[in-house]
Amino acid sequence: MNKFLLCLLIIASLAGCRPSLTSKSEVTGKDGLYLLAPLPDGQPPLQFKERLIALDEDTRDSLMYVNHLQGRLPSGQVKISVALQNRSPEDNIWISWKAVFYDNRNFKIEETEWQKTYFPVMQIREITVNSIRKDVENFTIMLKYAGKQESRK
Repeated sequence: MNKFLLCLLIIASLAGCRPSLTSKSEVTGKDGLYLLAPLPDGQPPLQFKERLIALDEDTRDSLMYVNHLQGRLPSGQVKISVALQNRSPEDNIWISWKAVFYDNRNFKIEETEWQKTYFPVMQIREITVNSIRKDVENFTIMLKYAGKQESRK
């Protein structure tokens, strides 16, 4: 029986038959395995292409990018300042944000805690953050809506 199975395996391999990487057990998790969906067309993740990312529609619709400055301090750390404007003519808003820093291979090497910044109606506010490490090459600032505060009229 073992010789028969070995012969069958050899014949199948010579014929170019290989087990599928998307077998039913891997897709369904029957054996505790799941496939991860790849990015379309091998595109890099958004974090590697964009420096500012809104994590929700409210943030995207509430803020407008004004400009940013990026440089190195004399000690070698990266310093980033981003100016954003509240687009709402009626509501003061709070935005939570954090910075994620990457090395030259796009591996995350540092990230800040979530912080909140207050944006009054139609006003520009600046977010400033410094890296701790000197080997930072890239960064992404993640933004998410943290609520609104009705303006007093």
